[in-house]
Amino acid sequence: MNESMPAGAPPDAVPPRAAAEFAPTVPMARETTAAPAHRYPLRFTGSGSEYFRIWIVNLLLTIVTVGVYSAWAKVRKLQYFYRNTRLDEAAFDFHGDPKKILLGRIIALALFLGYNFAFEFSPVAALVAVAAAILVAPWLVRRAIQFKHTNSSYRGLRFGFTGTSADAMRALGPAVALVTLPAALTALMQLTENETLPWLVIVASLALLCLYPLMHLRFKRFHHGNARYGTLAGSFTAEWDDFYVVYLPLVLIFIGWAFLFGLGMALVFGAIGKPGREPSFVQLAAIFATALLAYGLLLATVAPFMVTRLQNLVWGKTRLGDIGFDSRLRMWPIAALYLKNAALIALTLGLYWPWAAVAVARHRLQAVEVASPVALSELVGRLEAGGVTATGDAAADVFGFDIGL
Repeated sequence: MNESMPAGAPPDAVPPRAAAEFAPTVPMARETTAAPAHRYPLRFTGSGSEYFRIWIVNLLLTIVTVGVYSAWAKVRKLQYFYRNTRLDEAAFDFHGDPKKILLGRIIALALFLGYNFAFEFSPVAALVAVAAAILVAPWLVRRAIQFKHTNSSYRGLRFGFTGTSADAMRALGPAVALVTLPAALTALMQLTENETLPWLVIVASLALLCLYPLMHLRFKRFHHGNARYGTLAGSFTAEWDDFYVVYLPLVLIFIGWAFLFGLGMALVFGAIGKPGREPSFVQLAAIFATALLAYGLLLATVAPFMVTRLQNLVWGKTRLGDIGFDSRLRMWPIAALYLKNAALIALTLGLYWPWAAVAVARHRLQAVEVASPVALSELVGRLEAGGVTATGDAAADVFGFDIGL
């Protein structure tokens, strides 16, 4: 899940985002104050050996087709993880069209290459590219979210997404502008040779770091607040301080990790001797061991902290009608899982990846419980009786595509 599961379960030796990509796009909700009559834990029934067969075929065909098959590989992967995610003994499903995923990737690649080429071409072209990104990126994100939602279903009913392009611009436009501001200032500096602009680039970069939690909040409000399941509307009630409470300790942990890593490397390089001297095999092994230890500390601290705190926060602050969710993911068990996965992936030269992906998905999904005032089977029956069809608002997906969100 990006911190969002099964609207992300959807986020890392499997990166946090990998599990998020695999999980169904199910709108999420916070735990209600009064205990609901019905509580349902999510279950994941997949296995590493089953997924390995899908993964290896996807990998080989993607290589043979020079990446073209990756769109079909993504659909097969998502269908496997969706169909093995069960709620009240009913599975989710994914209905995405691989051709639209391929189209989205071609569009995203073309825009990415055009954006980067503009900076190589001229400062004026770079500024035009930044302006275009601010206008286009929110629309692309909105179409990608709509594609994921309208192609996800539970008990035969599709999910939906009602966010408009104007909503996307209001929610995401300022974030895109802030992300591209350092690049825009750099291009302006090349155009005007203004000596004060380098300082503005530094200030803009620091502002980006400081405001990132607020941008994350605005994105989640747009994403989850516009989610739908039949006539049930999603809402997201988190405030700015909820996200800063998560991100500030994360920054401190990362600073501590960077300090220890820098100290370790300084000690190792100091032990090597004079700069002109060739390091011995033992000294090179010491450098490699230091880097490996630093990576292990990163897996055991920063990544698990971010995954657990964000998943629990996002699930705890969203509602889908009267349905609530409770996530109780714990840091140290998932840290141990990440370290185990990293070691086994390294020892098997990457072949353990499918087992690692399944293990992370299972661990994160099964930390979630759904709380509903009525039985889910009865709820779906009411939606069907009220005229909600199995196609939901899938017609809105005619011009939709996926860019990998």
